[in-house]
Amino acid sequence: MIEGDPMSATHYLVLACAAAGLAADEGCTFLCTKEFGETVAQEIGAQGVSVAKRLSVVDTYSFQIDSNVHDTDMIQYVSSVSDMPKLSHVVISAMSKHYSSGIMQQRLLIESVDTMAMYVPMQAVYRFLFFLKAKVKAFKGIGIFVYTSAVEGSNDRTMLIELADALVRLSSADDSVKVTIPARGTRSGKYSFSDDRLDIMPFGMRMK
Repeated sequence: MIEGDPMSATHYLVLACAAAGLAADEGCTFLCTKEFGETVAQEIGAQGVSVAKRLSVVDTYSFQIDSNVHDTDMIQYVSSVSDMPKLSHVVISAMSKHYSSGIMQQRLLIESVDTMAMYVPMQAVYRFLFFLKAKVKAFKGIGIFVYTSAVEGSNDRTMLIELADALVRLSSADDSVKVTIPARGTRSGKYSFSDDRLDIMPFGMRMK
């Protein structure tokens, strides 16, 4: 789980995670909830990785702007986040397509959990994530989701943390990043963002 205030670089970190997966020849399925799927694909491809065969984008945002969008080999459109059964089906189908093509290692990345919670109750989002967590494990993959409305002690945050095996927290107040893994403690560092490049120290992650 990646969390941070709205001014932190959570969006760019999840893009960097997608690019890192593609660079490692993993399959990536990216669920867009507040950005155009085409834009996200371009942003990931701009990191110098090929998105042609290993990236699948599930776009729940574009249909709100233009109902005439049509699926492509890379991008599948879902008319609304609130259609959880269809959304689950499209995400799993995308991951199954990677698996059937011989891509054994996969990543599922969810752009914004709090945006999903604007359309459905957080309890429904939790069930959706719980279901996907089991599916991701079946595909021998990892799941990464972003929560940018993080308030210490909130019920929603506590609920989501129950699903997380690791927590990455960014703060724009002091440009800090903290990575917490239960039973292994917390590591702290700093991040900087300029000219569309994200650097995190001391972890050595860079997005350009």
